[in-house]
Amino acid sequence: MPDNYLELIFAWLLCVFQVSFYAYILGTLFSYVVKKDDNAEQFRKSMTAIDSYCQNRSLPPDLTNSLKAYLHYQLKRNKQNNNQAVVAKLPNTLLGKVATFKFSGVVMRSEIFKSVPHEFVNSFLEVLSTRYLMPNE
Repeated sequence: MPDNYLELIFAWLLCVFQVSFYAYILGTLFSYVVKKDDNAEQFRKSMTAIDSYCQNRSLPPDLTNSLKAYLHYQLKRNKQNNNQAVVAKLPNTLLGKVATFKFSGVVMRSEIFKSVPHEFVNSFLEVLSTRYLMPNE
């Protein structure tokens, strides 16, 4: 309990400071918790728009599913494009190791590459690129 006015003013200022500090910390934490992913929100809006478009035009279910599959494909491709920016910064030796890890099993199962030296296969794997195909087609 404060004995004089100076202690009372100090205690009052300290309480105001603590309340404002805790409010700032809680506000920051809540903003991180509530923060929405912009890409996911855009995807949900696109899916809702596709649903209403298909219903308004009485499109058949297989065509509706194809449109939705295309949106899923675009979402995955956008995520992979973000990964490509990270991969582009890697040195060629690490890119070669990643390509060897990803594709060597598939390539070595082919009859063409069974008698080829391993160094050639590694060089071949470094120049391979991923190709995207539309789903459900």
